[in-house]
Amino acid sequence: MMEVELFTLFILFCFLFAIYIITKDEGASYIKSFKNNNFYLLEASNILEREFAFYAYLNKDQKRLFLGRVMVIVGKKNFYSREGLEITFRMKVLVGATIAKLTFGMYENFWMPLYEDIGLYPKVFYSRYLDTFVKGLTSPRGNILLSWEDFEKGLNNKYDKLNLGLHEFAHAYYFSYLHEKRNKDFSLYKIEARWIHLDMKNNILDKDFYLRDYAAANEHEFWAVSIEHYFENPFGFYKAYPRLYILISRVIQLDLRRIINENQPELARKYEAESIHNEAD
Repeated sequence: MMEVELFTLFILFCFLFAIYIITKDEGASYIKSFKNNNFYLLEASNILEREFAFYAYLNKDQKRLFLGRVMVIVGKKNFYSREGLEITFRMKVLVGATIAKLTFGMYENFWMPLYEDIGLYPKVFYSRYLDTFVKGLTSPRGNILLSWEDFEKGLNNKYDKLNLGLHEFAHAYYFSYLHEKRNKDFSLYKIEARWIHLDMKNNILDKDFYLRDYAAANEHEFWAVSIEHYFENPFGFYKAYPRLYILISRVIQLDLRRIINENQPELARKYEAESIHNEAD
């Protein structure tokens, strides 16, 4: 009798543990909630395959996790329109994917909970706070606004190192996870970034820099511009600033060069060759 009860308890434990394993990752659990409406999952997957370069770098398991996280983000965010822009499922997926890419190395809170509301304008818009027209705006208090026209431009040209979505969500990432955070990797990043930033700002020798000039504006723009370069040209970034690349990888807990090398070795060799050629030029 005792053996039967122990066996029953063991089976119950295994069942509960299996549920925990299945649902501990929000991506997997959210995909599970869509099992009766596969249209959205399939549509989101197709959008990512067609329009989101990062998705192609991932292996099968990583794609499943990434897709699940995108769906979590889409479900958690409040997207609202400005100036009559019609917001579609595709738009939500691409914005969600930009956040998921930046937080892919995280295990929790990857949806940037500080930024619940995301406002989308058709094109550049006027900011009363800055008293000028802007493409995007991110505040430390959880407000983020984007010009959809410029967001799409950033996606359509995958290698120009200009990506409005990445830039604005890099600011959001900083305010969400790094602001006043004290850890060794981030402290080392700030030291390395400060030297390059000062060099760019002073530019006594009138030399060319890998990062575009806007990175010299202040430490926040340096971070955002670096993130754009990191994701759009990881091999070139590593060639230009290997220590800065490594430190950013540690801060965001994601090494994009490694992912491409492991999952797309031929593509990695191509990117490596291109970065060496550009450096020689």
